[in-house]
This record gives sequence, structure tokens and C-alpha cells, in this order.
Amino acid sequence: MRLLESKELIQIKPVLDKAIEQAKLSPCQKSKRGAVVFKDSLVLGVGNNAPPEPLWCNPEICRAICAKYTVHAEQNAVFNALNSRQNLADASIFHIKVNENGLTVPSNDLSCPECSRLVLRFHLKEFILFQDAGYMGLYGGLRQKDIHQKKKLKEKESILDRMGSEELAANLFRATQTQAKLKRENIQGENKANQAHYSVGKKIRQTIQELGGTMPEKLQTPEHIKESKKRLKKSTKALIED
Repeated sequence: MRLLESKELIQIKPVLDKAIEQAKLSPCQKSKRGAVVFKDSLVLGVGNNAPPEPLWCNPEICRAICAKYTVHAEQNAVFNALNSRQNLADASIFHIKVNENGLTVPSNDLSCPECSRLVLRFHLKEFILFQDAGYMGLYGGLRQKDIHQKKKLKEKESILDRMGSEELAANLFRATQTQAKLKRENIQGENKANQAHYSVGKKIRQTIQELGGTMPEKLQTPEHIKESKKRLKKSTKALIED
């Protein structure tokens, strides 16, 4: 299992979108999850966690019987691919979880015995998680892509270049405190590290709220730092000429 690097996001955007779409379609009342089997950005199969037909998810008893009857999102994605007669050798499987508002949240460990056996049986290459836990904790569930869109940035612009001092300081504090936590508690493993990033970001968001501050996603978006430098240069030149 590995975490998805930010630079890979554009390359597998259709896969990410499909996984989120599947998670939102999950009838599960306990935990909505989506999965996509893909190879070279080509989607081979999709699925979400749901009870097998003809059973259905009854909200009144869902949580009590979920573990006994549900089929995992990864399993349904693999079955969907096999029904389409796809070759799964060396394919990857992407897994994501959404909350009741449809926003992505950190997933738990994916190494359940059933899904692990499927990976080995059909020679899947890897599980992939989207690494946005720190941002999601601090920005109330918003992913890096969501923040990018909310700021109305250009495709190649970095969100870090369009943060004001207050927002940038919050993110710097989040990053430094997460690293300190990882080192102090000797946190090992990608999933546990991901959970640490999320919890620290969430705690900082809670502190901002308690202090009566503005949530980071509601702060104004300043101009790009390059534009600021250009404007400053022009202003300096004008002052000299005057």
C-alpha cells in the first residue's frame, strides 16, 4: 500500500473522481467507501461497499449487521472488472472514503484478509490512498483539489503561493507539529502517519474556532507571489523616476 503523491493527482484524476462517485453511491450508513481498479489510468472496474443482492441496506439495522453481510468496495471493484473480462495483472486499486457530506476523509487500514487475498489471487500491483489528510483536517474535509478550486486558481498554480500570512502560518504550524508528533510518538506505517496528519490539522482547526478566528478556507486569496513581486518592482521604479 502506498500514498498518492500530489504530482500524480492530475494523471489519475478520472480514477479519483470515479472512486469518490462510487463512495457517494454506497448505501452503507456506517462507512461510505469507493474503489476503482485501474491500469495506466484506464478504469477496469468500480465498486462501493454494499450488501450482496438481493439484500439491501436498512438504516435501522445497518450498523448492527454491516460486518456480517457487507461486500467491501475493493471486492466489488474487482468483481466488476472480472465481469467485464478484464485482465487484472499488474493493475492498481484506489480506495477512498467519504463522510455524510460527501467529503473525503482518511481511510482505515486496507489490509483486511479478504481483500488481501483478492490482491494476491489476481496479481494486483498495489493499493493506493490519496494523501490529503493534513489539509482535510485543517480545512474541514476539503481536499487539496477542493482548496485549489475554491481559490479559483489556474491549473498549474500551487495553493501555497496563494495563501496569506495567516493561512500560511496555520499550514506551517500544522506541518511542523505533525512532524514533531511522528517523531515523538515514533509513529510507523503510512496509514498511522496519515491519521496523525489528519488529527493534527483537525486540532488546529478546532483551536482557530475556539479563538474566534476565521476558518482557513474562508480567508481571502491574495495575488500570486510572482505578481506581487512584479507590482512591487513597478512601484519602486515609478518612485525612483518621480
